Amino acid sequence: MSDLGESLIRRVHANLVGAKSELLKYRPNLAVGDGSIITPEGSDAGEPVMVLADVWRIGKMVRCEVIAGTYGDHDELVGDDVEPITDRAAGRRYRFDLYFPQSGDAGMLVAETCKRATPVEEFLRWLAWLDMRALKQSAESHAAENPEVSEAWIDPNEWRKFRAVQVADRDFLLQLI
Repeated sequence: MSDLGESLIRRVHANLVGAKSELLKYRPNLAVGDGSIITPEGSDAGEPVMVLADVWRIGKMVRCEVIAGTYGDHDELVGDDVEPITDRAAGRRYRFDLYFPQSGDAGMLVAETCKRATPVEEFLRWLAWLDMRALKQSAESHAAENPEVSEAWIDPNEWRKFRAVQVADRDFLLQLI
C-alpha cells in the first residue's frame, strides 16, 4: 500500500475515533470550507442526526457503527407509558465498512440498510466534514506555532470528499446468495 493510502486510512480512522459519541446534528456545510453546519430556521423536524457509536480499524478497512435518525420522524415512544418524542430523533444502528484501495483512488463502501433506508449520504458528508475540520485545526495550530505564517491555510488537495455509487441491486444480490 502506498504511503498516501496508509496516511489516508490513518487520518480517516483518527477523524472517526475523534468524533466517537459526538452528536452530528443537521447538515455539514461543505461548500464554504469553513467547518460550518447548516442549521434550520425554526423547528428541527425533518433534520438528520447521527452519532458514531463505535469505530474499528482492521488492516485497510475501517468499520463504523452509527446511530442515525431524523428529528420528528416519530410522534411518541410507546412502552409501559407513552412519551412524546417529536423534539427528538428515534435512532437506528447501521454499520459501514470502508475498504481502502492498495493503489488508485477508488475504494469500496459496504453499507447496512434497514427497510431500504441507509444514511450513506449523511455519513459520507460528515466524514468529509470531519476531515475538513481536522485539517483546519491542524492548519490553525501550525499558524499559531509559526508567527511567520500569515494565516491558516488548507491545501485543497489534502481535503477528501467521499462519494458513493451503488453497484448492487436486488437481482445482483440474489445471484450472490
